[in-house]
Amino acid sequence: MSDISEKDPYYAEMKRLKELEDRRTLIADGDYGLPPTRCPCGGRIIEETSQTEAEDIGRRYLICNVFENDGLHIRKNWVHAIQEEVTKLKNEVHEQSKQIRKLKELVARVENMR
Repeated sequence: MSDISEKDPYYAEMKRLKELEDRRTLIADGDYGLPPTRCPCGGRIIEETSQTEAEDIGRRYLICNVFENDGLHIRKNWVHAIQEEVTKLKNEVHEQSKQIRKLKELVARVENMR
């Protein structure tokens, strides 16, 4: 049985484009809050302080350790990542407090049934 790439000359290109799109999707999905510990490329996410850009000197970034400016690696302003993460955590706490209130109401109803 021969390999599919031998039968279809476009298979390798289709596969490459699918992998590229999958990486772009991971980047877009992971662009809220703190990034995961790994970039979709497999590189580690590290904290870096800008040393080169005049207006950004001293600004902190969460960045892939093998970053290339091709849109396929994570580079995120540290302050924005923390603000988004705090907002996400506040929303989670709010949802959990609503659930706790509902559970307290249910417990009170069960207590009244006795």
